[in-house]
Amino acid sequence: MLKVRRTSPEPRIELMPLIDVVFLLLTFFVFSMVLMVRADVLDLNLPVLGESGEGRQGSLITVALDEAGELFVGGDPVSWEALGERVRLEQSRNANAGVVIAPDIGGRREDLIRLLMLWSDEKLGPVELLGRPERPVSPP
Repeated sequence: MLKVRRTSPEPRIELMPLIDVVFLLLTFFVFSMVLMVRADVLDLNLPVLGESGEGRQGSLITVALDEAGELFVGGDPVSWEALGERVRLEQSRNANAGVVIAPDIGGRREDLIRLLMLWSDEKLGPVELLGRPERPVSPP
């Protein structure tokens, strides 16, 4: 009887499935980052605010008031006189966007009151204040 000698193949690592999994994870994390709701604000020291309930879902228009009393809409500087026009422009671009005001804690209260009075005079609609939570928020 003939003896057949079988050689076992060398063990090897297949890289194609590994690359597929890496790209799948990369795609998942990119889409997760795009869909996260965040407010684009400057480097502000936000005041501590109490809880107000559920956070807003969707896109946001951020009006930042820095320590020097300068205004920024979506990170771009804007004058006090042009604020109403700029916010209306942003609202026309995205009708479902909520508006948040992000005041710097080092800023003057008079500037925040001036901003809220201007907001009311211009009839720009509902607005929310952005701040830091009193205690750390635990993930759901």
